[in-house]
Amino acid sequence: MNSDWYRGALRFKELVESQTGGKYRIRIYPHSQLAGGVQRTELEMVQSGVIDLSLESSILLSIIEKRMSVLSLPWLFPDYRTAHAALASLNGPAARMGCVGDLVHVLSWAVMSDEDARKYAPTIVALDEKNAIVEKESRA
Repeated sequence: MNSDWYRGALRFKELVESQTGGKYRIRIYPHSQLAGGVQRTELEMVQSGVIDLSLESSILLSIIEKRMSVLSLPWLFPDYRTAHAALASLNGPAARMGCVGDLVHVLSWAVMSDEDARKYAPTIVALDEKNAIVEKESRA
């Protein structure tokens, strides 16, 4: 278990468990173990509520939502800085995928080194019904 995906899942587990004081516990089942190794089945299990959470590539998510495939275009952004600026903002392309009235929970992930992951401080943003920021918190 030495992939970036697995290390990212471990970091997510650490953050959730430490920042919720152990209220939430994460169990990691790598390589789609709960779905017999079939990623599409794993996504269907998430959709049906059998699995609570799955870490997937945007290209796989495009099976469910075709608009996600745009994030897999290698030439969409000239560099990581531009991609982050566009996708991390509330006005970025990802923000335009919803419809008026939708309640959307967004979980984002990135591939980075262990060292960068340990230094990374995510920003959590809560919005009201008009998408105005009501709470913004950076976590170390």
